[in-house]
Amino acid sequence: MSVFAAFQCAILSLYKSREVEAWIIKDKFVIYVILYSGIIGQAMSTVVTSWSIKMTGAVFVSTFTPVTLVSATLFDFLILHTPLYLGSILGSVVTITGLYVFLWGKKSETDQAVLKTLTPSKFCQNIQNEHHMTINGNNTKLPF
Repeated sequence: MSVFAAFQCAILSLYKSREVEAWIIKDKFVIYVILYSGIIGQAMSTVVTSWSIKMTGAVFVSTFTPVTLVSATLFDFLILHTPLYLGSILGSVVTITGLYVFLWGKKSETDQAVLKTLTPSKFCQNIQNEHHMTINGNNTKLPF
């Protein structure tokens, strides 16, 4: 994912400025910020996501991706005072709607799986029927 994002950024940068001098980073602080955010930020995000999937499952973790996008939009608007555009609002609404539809579908799937496990199967019914057998007209219980 990081390699593909770097590829997209490179294409966008080539479109924006084709001068090689614009690609050269001269400030050491900027280099440290880039390395820190790339190594620490991405590594920590990957570690926390992997740990969360192991502990809670993929469904729970996948719900936070849309919430992160909406939170970033709100952060830009409230903290950085970036203007909100119609596309940002519509994107947030579609993201939240998709999240709730996903969670509703997963809950329905889980409920159906629970119902299937709770209803007695034909095998269990056959065992119960064999438990009460009639031998010579007498209703006798056989040991199970």
